[in-house]
Amino acid sequence: SDLEANPDFHEIEDPDLEAHAARAGIFLDRLREDDGADEQSVLDFEVAAAFLVTQDFNIAAVNRPAADILAISQGDPISKLDIEDEDKTELRNAISIATGRTGAKPSLLRFISPRSDRPMVFHVTQLSGPPFKRTFALIRTTELGWPDNLSVTIRDAFQLTGAEIDIVRSLAEGRSVKAIAAERGRSFETVRSQIRSILAKTETRSQSELIRITLGLMEVVSSTNSA
Repeated sequence: SDLEANPDFHEIEDPDLEAHAARAGIFLDRLREDDGADEQSVLDFEVAAAFLVTQDFNIAAVNRPAADILAISQGDPISKLDIEDEDKTELRNAISIATGRTGAKPSLLRFISPRSDRPMVFHVTQLSGPPFKRTFALIRTTELGWPDNLSVTIRDAFQLTGAEIDIVRSLAEGRSVKAIAAERGRSFETVRSQIRSILAKTETRSQSELIRITLGLMEVVSSTNSA
């Protein structure tokens, strides 16, 4: 757009929405690329929180981001998730469809995190057939983990400071500039200035482009750590 082509930094009209849209876009692209992946590869390679749920709403398996970010473990009931009660009901309905109907279509659910007041997307799809002995609901989210060595990779690639890396991480996780300023005890204008510096160093023109580069590096680092 004309706005993104402008070398001067402009605060977007809805930072939360842009950050969320960028993350969701990459997430959905990967869903299409991963069709046919088996249970182990789906859970081990995902940089976003992902987990399996049985027909009786118990969690059968989780990956590391799901354990760290969503605070859930194998054997937990789905009610352990920190989302609103009405969202839990909607998620149960999607799980029932995924585990109860052959060839059920995926569901895409949008929730608001009670802890951070930011949007989360849950993609619920059916996982069945060989090598699985029963049908699961595979749930992938837009809640991203931060792989080991990613901060070092970003620092070395773009010569960012520690404070700038923390801001990049916050943006990738969907936080607004206002929220980042509050968390860091800095003024809104100070954080805007830091983002200008980050965009210049990374040669990106918008927060969306910065997030896409960060997610790309996240994939590379995650696959290296898993090797």
